[in-house]
Amino acid sequence: MFQFLNTLRRLWRTQRWFKWCIYALPVLAVLVLLGPALGVVNQILKLVVGFLLPLVKSSGGRFLLVNLLVVVMALVVYWKGRARLKSVFAFVAMRHFLRGMQFLTGGFTHRAVRSFKKVVRINRLVNLEASLPAYREIAADAKIRLAMCYLRLGEADQALKWLELARKDKPPSQVGKNLREVRALAYFRHSTLAPETAEKELEEAHRKDPQNLRLNRALLEKAEAEGDEVRALDLMKRIHDAAEGRDRDREARRLVERLHARAAEFVKTDELSRARSLLREARKVLRYSEPVQLLLGDVELERRSPEAALQAWRRVPGPAARSRVAGLLSTEADPRNILKHYPQPDVLIDLAVRLKDQGAHDQARRTLEKALAMGADPVEVEKVLGDLAAAAEDSTHARKHYLKAITRMFGGTMVTAGEE
Repeated sequence: MFQFLNTLRRLWRTQRWFKWCIYALPVLAVLVLLGPALGVVNQILKLVVGFLLPLVKSSGGRFLLVNLLVVVMALVVYWKGRARLKSVFAFVAMRHFLRGMQFLTGGFTHRAVRSFKKVVRINRLVNLEASLPAYREIAADAKIRLAMCYLRLGEADQALKWLELARKDKPPSQVGKNLREVRALAYFRHSTLAPETAEKELEEAHRKDPQNLRLNRALLEKAEAEGDEVRALDLMKRIHDAAEGRDRDREARRLVERLHARAAEFVKTDELSRARSLLREARKVLRYSEPVQLLLGDVELERRSPEAALQAWRRVPGPAARSRVAGLLSTEADPRNILKHYPQPDVLIDLAVRLKDQGAHDQARRTLEKALAMGADPVEVEKVLGDLAAAAEDSTHARKHYLKAITRMFGGTMVTAGEE
């Protein structure tokens, strides 16, 4: 019993004909109780049959009935199927739109133009705003993407034309933001518009969307053309903050290069504080950049802070940093202070060379032993030991150390005299 009631309840919720049958039951009950009403119905049926029988008996009547039936069926099919047909067109338009976005992202601009134009043509046949409630602004967005494509192809006139058509559709806020962005870029790229108009449009769009990458790049191009370094640096920082993935890494390198170049200009004009602040800012963007660290150490050295210079150079140990630290050895009274802030074995090798030049050979050898204990390059150590032996006019030991250095560099086994 309960299952039967559940079945009736499900039919009531899902089937429209079942509802009409339930509604018709009281009407039929009334007609059964009212005999004259049944007589009226009987007369109506006789009238209809009397009208149809002559038409069925004649060929012209049958032709008229068949055409009337076809028209009625066509109207029913249109009435029942137009919503489905609009949905089909809407999903076809969405497919072309997504394909156009794929082509636009991949760099196939001409193919993207064809896909977006198909969306616009479908919108002329079917109202996509009503047929695609999930994305009502698809037509306006397709026109904006078309403007992007033409802008990428260098046709600013066509871009402005499609932007005007998109503006007439009154798109919502998100699509309207894209519209402002593309229109500002189209004004900026247009060759016949006044520079004041293009600049005003670009600045207005940037004010409403300050983190937009394309607008910031356009303004950066304008700032570089005008030589406004302060504005260019600020825009590059915005671009770096808004970029993602590989673009962020590339923008980080570009920003660091510009900060380094700007800091180098300040160093030439003895503005060390400004150069130092720029270099520290560059170090926050890219932590281990050798040019930045080397220049920062030079600035700290100019500011009479050798400890800070050594701490900057120790982040990028290499030939350039080593040559700078070797220069400090001639001015620093106690090399242990240098080794404390720059704990690299190369310092000990350079110190040993300095001691050799001063004639302190025993102290130089002890220094080289410490360098080997710290992991210094044995080739360099053997070479300096050979130089020490040569300075002491001990050609046998000098040749032995030089052979060891060559053997360590190129491999093989060292064979002494008398060995087969």
